[in-house]
Amino acid sequence: MSGQKDKKESEYWSGIVIQLVSRIMCPFIIMFGIYLITHGHLTPGGGFQGGVTIAASFILFALAFNKKEGRQMVPSFWLKCGASGGILIYIGVGLAGILLGYNFLANKVAGIFPRGLPGELLSSGSIFWINIGVGLAVASIFTDLFFSFLEERPDETCLKTKQELPYRRRWSDVDRNGLK
Repeated sequence: MSGQKDKKESEYWSGIVIQLVSRIMCPFIIMFGIYLITHGHLTPGGGFQGGVTIAASFILFALAFNKKEGRQMVPSFWLKCGASGGILIYIGVGLAGILLGYNFLANKVAGIFPRGLPGELLSSGSIFWINIGVGLAVASIFTDLFFSFLEERPDETCLKTKQELPYRRRWSDVDRNGLK
């Protein structure tokens, strides 16, 4: 009897297998997202793709367990800090180019960040740091959007009964010779 009570008290119930698999897979999905972000200038991927992958990991965890445990894993404060930090990294790299007298997000000519040998992790100058900023912002914003959609409540006007609209003539009410 207590099992049914626990099911009714929670928002929804998912199986133990789904919870176990998601608990095992989430760290690997996050690691893959970090790989996509940091190696985006060398392989297919980048900040956006890696950020979405990391957000998908947090969303998977919240769907497998529930909204409350998902929020405990990634609190709203940290999501807002991550989004702000990612945007600040992006803007900071761009402003560094301007301060050195070049265009916004200048990479090659400005020499803001040292460029290594082609194919190495830090071989792209500022693109590596731009990917980190974009990935951090995208992961935080997508996860926060998901939880915002979960917590949204219906508007009060939607709950009121709809009033009947007065009858209006439509084009189908008219025949070729005039009104019916």
